[in-house]
Amino acid sequence: MMLSRSIKFAVSMLLLFCLSFQLSPLSPLVKAEEQYVALLDGKPIKAGTNQNNILESTTLMTDNDESTFLSFAYVQDSATARDTLIYDFDKPTDISAYKMQILNYNDGPISMVFYDSEGNEIGTFYRQILKGDSGIYNFPQTYTNVSRVFLGHRGSITYKVAELNLYHTITEQPEPEPEPNPQPQPSGDRAILVVTMTTGLEKEYDLSISEVNAFINWYDAKDAGAGPSKYAIDKHNNNKGPFSKRTDYVIFNNILTFEVNEYRMSE
Repeated sequence: MMLSRSIKFAVSMLLLFCLSFQLSPLSPLVKAEEQYVALLDGKPIKAGTNQNNILESTTLMTDNDESTFLSFAYVQDSATARDTLIYDFDKPTDISAYKMQILNYNDGPISMVFYDSEGNEIGTFYRQILKGDSGIYNFPQTYTNVSRVFLGHRGSITYKVAELNLYHTITEQPEPEPEPNPQPQPSGDRAILVVTMTTGLEKEYDLSISEVNAFINWYDAKDAGAGPSKYAIDKHNNNKGPFSKRTDYVIFNNILTFEVNEYRMSE
């Protein structure tokens, strides 16, 4: 009985884990977006009965006009039926996605074969059921250095191909968040630097702007983990006495806050 309860508990925990995994939100990081670069816009496509019997070149499928179409016949023994489409690139390119809008598509298989500049077959998307609407769809992989694309119709009816295009994709990385603006440095003639210690004690120093900036730079560096733990502040004539020089040392860990009150010397 105890073993049965243990098994039930383990199964319940496993199901709970799987459910929480499925429902967990995506990473908050910005996802890179894919930009599709059309390769066949307005380009003439060769159409014929085979690669050696081209009947015409047409832009009916690449004119971005869904009202025009090419009659793309299924494979048959005919000297006039256009059952082969061919496009030759000016230079080798990478192909990642396609669009093939067929007005009367019935999910018949279509073959796409990719060749390099030497005529070697480098990839085959063979007898696949393609999406026949106006959307853009990724291939299972990116075909690289493609010089020729061959399309063969293996369906059972003559298709009306309104749009045909191939795409190269560019991954656009999100722009990094801009660095926050640094704290502006004081720019007056002089300033009263008021340092409040963790004990509540306030210390005031009448300093030049360059001295105040030096103090701020030390504080920022130490806050980032660099620099000495104490800072020497020249008291100048803040406190009079029979001394040639008075220096106050403030300890970083003892500083609660500080403020800078700028002022200009009267002329």
